[in-house]
Amino acid sequence: MNHAVDDDSSDEDGRHAGALAAAIDDNILSTGDNVMIHYTGKRTGIVGFVADLVGDGNPGSAHYLVPHTARRTLSTEELQYLRYKGVFSVPPKGACDILVRFFAEPETLSQMGYSNRKALKRAAYSRAKVLYDTAYDDDQIALIQFEAWHWINVAISMCQVAGLHSALKNSARKLPAFDEARERLCRRIWWQCVVRDEWISMVKGRPLRIRLEDCDLAEATPEDLEYDLRQLSEPVTSQYFPFDIKRISRLWTKQIKISILLGDILSQNVHSKAFEPPQGHLKRLLDLEHSDWDIPELESVHLLERFCVCHVRLLYNATSIALWRPKILSNSSNAVSDFGYQQAIERA
Repeated sequence: MNHAVDDDSSDEDGRHAGALAAAIDDNILSTGDNVMIHYTGKRTGIVGFVADLVGDGNPGSAHYLVPHTARRTLSTEELQYLRYKGVFSVPPKGACDILVRFFAEPETLSQMGYSNRKALKRAAYSRAKVLYDTAYDDDQIALIQFEAWHWINVAISMCQVAGLHSALKNSARKLPAFDEARERLCRRIWWQCVVRDEWISMVKGRPLRIRLEDCDLAEATPEDLEYDLRQLSEPVTSQYFPFDIKRISRLWTKQIKISILLGDILSQNVHSKAFEPPQGHLKRLLDLEHSDWDIPELESVHLLERFCVCHVRLLYNATSIALWRPKILSNSSNAVSDFGYQQAIERA
């Protein structure tokens, strides 16, 4: 992480205006990691309009890589505070290796100084929150990877500011820093934000924050998940990913398809008074049920594969419940009304 913060984080567009202008005019070519994504928005926006005007007359890219502006380093007092909060304390390498491969057994947790898994999660969350609150890291991709109701809203906002919801134009792909790995990473992050938004919305009964009709990014593919893993050496793959990567990747994309359907169902339930599920939603649900789950006997596959299968099936069943819930509630309400009416007649 880069221990630096913005001089003025409240004016993101203004601070990068000069760098953006140079990028649009091809006066600079941003390379390496010391860059950030600047998204000018749809062409209907004023920034995109100006970018078209100063361009060569052809519709330009909405994504630009601009160098970071000058940053100030954290003060001694701020660094002491971070150390006091334990954010730089990392478990021993052996314990970290176990955490990556499995989730921790009681003896591992004890070696790390935690009584149970909840204590470990609570400590990890509090340390990550301190890093976020002090703006310790200025990397967009690192900051986006947070969870829960508040944090998913932060992540979605940052994704939209960076344009992760929008497809890259060919001109953006020509920039060296916009390589295939980065593009696939951005697509994974965006679609995982979509998944989190839809399931948190269902669990908490709150509005969806993402309108997929405003997005033109291609759907995720198994290759998006497999790509980075294929770059690893064979010993690392064997040690940390001893499962069928292709199967896990296909289950991941199935999870996304189920979640997209859930989002459509939730929107329908909010805006419609109809008790019968739309035929289109029902057909999509049945198509998902009849599609190939590509799973042999669960006992014969890796533990993580079994977990992913059970997780995806759980999501499928929850989506089925969401689809039929208005009908179920309607029938229950009618049954209660009929019962009350019958009792009233008997009392009379």
